[in-house]
Amino acid sequence: MDNNSSSVNPVYFFNEEESGHCLAFVQDEIGASLLCGREDGTVSVWDLTTLRMKESAVLCAGSMPCISVNICGRNLITQDKTGLIKFWEKSETWKERRSLQLDYCGFCKITVNSEQNLIACPHKSCILQVYNMEFEEISILKPDETKNKFGYVMNCKFVKSNEKCFLLVSYENGSLILWDLETKIPLSELNVSKCPVFALDFDDGKNQGVCGSNTRKLSVFKLHESSSLENISTIKIKTAGVGSVRILPSQEILVVGCWDSMIRIFSWKYLKLLTVMSFHSQSIEDLCFSSKNSEVLDCECVLFATSRDKKISIWNVSDFCALA
Repeated sequence: MDNNSSSVNPVYFFNEEESGHCLAFVQDEIGASLLCGREDGTVSVWDLTTLRMKESAVLCAGSMPCISVNICGRNLITQDKTGLIKFWEKSETWKERRSLQLDYCGFCKITVNSEQNLIACPHKSCILQVYNMEFEEISILKPDETKNKFGYVMNCKFVKSNEKCFLLVSYENGSLILWDLETKIPLSELNVSKCPVFALDFDDGKNQGVCGSNTRKLSVFKLHESSSLENISTIKIKTAGVGSVRILPSQEILVVGCWDSMIRIFSWKYLKLLTVMSFHSQSIEDLCFSSKNSEVLDCECVLFATSRDKKISIWNVSDFCALA
């Protein structure tokens, strides 16, 4: 066990019919709910007031595992493993409005920028495509492989620095590239791992990010005002393998979902381990937080985790935020 292992238990958990791959928290005028993309290609909807699944609200994202659910205002964008993207609008229920079939099959999740109305999607090999919300192609981003073979796109995330939007992309060879969306050229390249990067997150406020792979190290990097990337630190974890990383900037915590089924919480300011939470029996696939000023189960700061063990755990992490 880790030295900082905790006896804390989840405040609640849901039993799913399928393994969960991705989560999204929704807060609207009706109340709070949690969406979970599942192994069979469906998306379950959990009511966080009644703590029950809305059986009539289950969505079909595709025929293969649903690997990404993204909330954009009153809209929802889902992605299955075959590259099928669906755009949903909320009325009384979620209604599918349009779809897009990517030339892609894999586990790299799309990323959405609701302010810019952009969607970045993995394509063949090292290629990334950027679309608007009408699924019209805006640009194609492909790194120069004459000197370096990048392999497949592993993660992508829109980031903001100096009031400008960029796209941060990780690749199979362990590299990160920062792309300028206006010029469509790479601004900086950084090697963060010798292995593929499986998890990536970024804090726009601190211009600082973190990524994890199948090793026992997390890489912490900085985006400078000059648009250059730099490795600044590493965090060691007890066992190898990271499935998800999530930064909560407002509370200065970093949460890591690991392949050993543990959830590790670090201080984002000091990169110090605060606690290790044990509940699941298989690898953690995804993590998400409740939104600001949205109390769930009378908790100010709630963390949701989904695992291959067909359970979704709900944690009150307010006490650990105070320690960060």
